Amino acid sequence: MTDMAEVTRRHPDITLTIVEASLHDLQSSVLDGTVEAAVMYDLDIGPEIEHEILVGTRSHVIVSGTHKFARRSNIKLGDLADQPMVMLDVHPSEIYFRNVLARFGIEPIIEHTTGSFETLPSLVARGVGWGMLIGRPTIDVSYEGLPVNALTISDPIEPTPVVLAWPRQARLTRRAEAFRAVCHEVLG
Repeated sequence: MTDMAEVTRRHPDITLTIVEASLHDLQSSVLDGTVEAAVMYDLDIGPEIEHEILVGTRSHVIVSGTHKFARRSNIKLGDLADQPMVMLDVHPSEIYFRNVLARFGIEPIIEHTTGSFETLPSLVARGVGWGMLIGRPTIDVSYEGLPVNALTISDPIEPTPVVLAWPRQARLTRRAEAFRAVCHEVLG
């Protein structure tokens, strides 16, 4: 998310290690000291984690390149209510997406679930169903080269903050402070 090259360019004496994990696992890693600071979504963050907003991001719908709504740039969630969905089930994504849909009276028709951010666009691209992602995907093809289209949700949905998180009782190290400063500059 944050430009690692910018951090290392400004601070060549700092080594960054990227850890990809679920929200729960990232919080555990922050609390046990495995990770000094984490960039994550502001969803279901425990009270023992201090965090500050870096940027807000909006959820998007993705559809296959052959979907009847593929040529649209935006969509109302109600337009998809009667169509099968591919649900991302990485905690807390499924709960978040179900809550968003419920606010608009939609009970999703879940055709498939996946715990993989990479598999979701692949299933969508094959026409299995539509999907939702927090943030706009930067690719318009699946790993197989099949087209996917990201549609802006035109319903009023609050942005989901992306935050920098660290243990509430800890003081940030010099490395974490440098990372924090670049995060704010690049994302803010």
